[in-house]
Amino acid sequence: MPKNVTIRPYPTTGFPSIEFINASGNAVRLNVKDDGSIVFSGVTYGDNLVTLTADGTKLIVKGSVVSENYGQSQKTTFGAGDNS
Repeated sequence: MPKNVTIRPYPTTGFPSIEFINASGNAVRLNVKDDGSIVFSGVTYGDNLVTLTADGTKLIVKGSVVSENYGQSQKTTFGAGDNS
């Protein structure tokens, strides 16, 4: 659960973003690029952890995503190269 959330809708430099910071200081930033793609970058783990782009009716995922249902202990992993 993030301790701090910062929203920058119209920054003077860079891209619009939402930054999530937990209690230990680790952060993930969601950036909206000029082409409409959404990029997740981490202060701890580097830039471009996951990129989401739309191509017609498809959502293209670049990077690795783990989707967890915390109440059901179910986990699905989408690895690099999987478009789902």
